[in-house]
Amino acid sequence: TQTGEVLAKKHPLIVDHHQLYVPSSCRPTLVDKLHTIFGHMGTTKLPGLISRDFYWPGLSGDARRYAKKCIVCARFKNSCLLRAGGLGTVPSKSPIPMEMIGVDLIGPMTSPSLADDPDHKIEYALVIVDSASKFVICRPLQSHDTDSTLEVLLDVFFEYGFPLLIISDRDGRFM
Repeated sequence: TQTGEVLAKKHPLIVDHHQLYVPSSCRPTLVDKLHTIFGHMGTTKLPGLISRDFYWPGLSGDARRYAKKCIVCARFKNSCLLRAGGLGTVPSKSPIPMEMIGVDLIGPMTSPSLADDPDHKIEYALVIVDSASKFVICRPLQSHDTDSTLEVLLDVFFEYGFPLLIISDRDGRFM
């Protein structure tokens, strides 16, 4: 643009090769905004993104350090997520009842007869299957959060005994 060309002629240190020089006081804000706006790019892509339009000595290092320290990236990037478990050597059956159980949650379910009564609305159920007998225990849950799930599990354990092994699908409420 004409403004950019005039600025480059008057202040050659500010604009160089179509890149705007960023003073040190503005760098942290610029890196933060671009990192956030462009979906939390990592240490490889963020420096390239910034250097397309901006320049300062040490830009790549600053961008990499920022991306490494980003709390959101540390919490949610794929490298930090749990990997799928392997097919270890879990016994398929136990000869002793309630020694090994499988647990899972089902829902949300709709029930026309309960839909009008919010006090007794049941949308989820905890299903427990004993591996020895194939006995199924199904308990209603009004909420499918961890505390409600644990409360129902403990009720079942106090009634039938505590298992030695619980198999689940790695749902967060069972971990």
